[in-house]
Amino acid sequence: MPTDFSKNAVKAMRYAIELYKNDACDIYLLNVFTAGGNIMQDLMNMEPGSELYERRKSDSENGLSKIFDMVALSKDGNPKHHFKTISVFNNPIEAIKDVVEKKDIEMIVMGTKGETYSRATTFGSTAIYVMEKVRNCPVIVVPLHAKSDIPKEIVFPTSYKTHYKKRELSYLTDIA
Repeated sequence: MPTDFSKNAVKAMRYAIELYKNDACDIYLLNVFTAGGNIMQDLMNMEPGSELYERRKSDSENGLSKIFDMVALSKDGNPKHHFKTISVFNNPIEAIKDVVEKKDIEMIVMGTKGETYSRATTFGSTAIYVMEKVRNCPVIVVPLHAKSDIPKEIVFPTSYKTHYKKRELSYLTDIA
């Protein structure tokens, strides 16, 4: 579950916890930190040990700790769910792809929009990029106002250029 600590990211986490309440799950909470919106600034100033890097890493780890406490240690905690946190400096898409590969992630659950929460768009740029670029893992994108009920509608975006195997669609059919 990628998180930027926004309301929508927290909603997506709660949605996933409810959706998979009967399943044993290892749940990874991922926060990707950068220096800001400037790639050159990131490359020049974000060396481990630099003040900016250490401050951003500390902010990321503290945010993950708060989220972990909120969802993993709540009074309604599910003994079938095991939470782990990952804080990493990287481009969000590359970090998500890397974690999916290294941790053998079976499902990504994330909010539709992050910190900026633009009302002018349906999906934020990170959600769109994850749906487009992460090809080896299904993605559930949860709107802020989604109900925690069984979904009545499922959107399956496709370019019709990929042939899907039954195992690749098993999560979708399980939910459906």
